[in-house]
Amino acid sequence: MMALTALLRRRSRTVIEQCVLIVVPLLLLSVALNVWQWRRAVTAPLRLENRALGAALTTVNALAKDAARDNTALLAELDALVERGRVTRTVYRRAAAQAPLPSQCAPGADRIQAVNQGLGPSEPPPKESP
Repeated sequence: MMALTALLRRRSRTVIEQCVLIVVPLLLLSVALNVWQWRRAVTAPLRLENRALGAALTTVNALAKDAARDNTALLAELDALVERGRVTRTVYRRAAAQAPLPSQCAPGADRIQAVNQGLGPSEPPPKESP
């Protein structure tokens, strides 16, 4: 800035030269700002897409962590169900072997009782409210 004022103070310069010395730096500054704004406008959709992809990546990572935790719990529950099915099948087969029935007969109360014992204690039915 000081160089500009020093140039303006020289009396040998004409008014036109002084105006050119003022306008040229301002024009260069204006062009630089226009180029910067144009670049920001062109890359705005890319920045928005990048932000959206970052948010999606965060969500996917959270879902993957939850899925890993849930899969462990679900596999444990599945193992418990498989074991319960094995016990039920064993109890039912034992009851069927002890009291074979003709093919036209339905299973008796003893078999149903054996299956219920194999299944374990059941939850009591919900009480109806008056």
